[in-house]
Amino acid sequence: MQEPIFKSIFGDSWDKLPKVMLKHYSNKPFSNDKTIVEGEMNIKGNFLAKLLMPLFKIFGILVPYQENAVKTIVTYSSEIDSKLFRFDRIFYFTARKPYNFSSKMAQVKDKIVIEMFKLNLVWKMKYVYEKNKVMLLHQGYYLKIRNLFIPLPLELIIGEGYAEEYEVSDDKFAMKMQLKHFLFGNFFEYSGQFRIVSYAE
Repeated sequence: MQEPIFKSIFGDSWDKLPKVMLKHYSNKPFSNDKTIVEGEMNIKGNFLAKLLMPLFKIFGILVPYQENAVKTIVTYSSEIDSKLFRFDRIFYFTARKPYNFSSKMAQVKDKIVIEMFKLNLVWKMKYVYEKNKVMLLHQGYYLKIRNLFIPLPLELIIGEGYAEEYEVSDDKFAMKMQLKHFLFGNFFEYSGQFRIVSYAE
């Protein structure tokens, strides 16, 4: 029986996770497992983010629009032939077509994970569970060319990435993802609360 993909990522913290997080991260590798969550998100950016939002769509990173209480459905999928963990996010804006934003995650070693976006852009992060929160701590941006990872100094433009998730109930969790610039403060942020609709058991 395969262990969940994220069990080795969380390591000793896995057994400390609340029920909702165990459901959230229940997908197993080399399978057709899917976990689906539904909720609402508030999306905002500073003046620089607003200028660059058209590029978000081209490069397949972040969300290129701002709005509050955006209905959002996220599907976490395993792949039958790999250990990858796929995110498919659909944002239902009030006066726009639904916007789909996808990425894939892979464990590098221990708690270190990379998230891969369109055009081979990569965010490297460390998964930590402390103070009743799952935290994703910034480890750098990269361009992936085959098996080569080239550092990109995107911190100078968009800041460092950070995300956190915490339990609301056995079936609900809250989350926040932000990019914080050393000069301009919060470059971009989205946050919301989600309910687990279905998960891999």
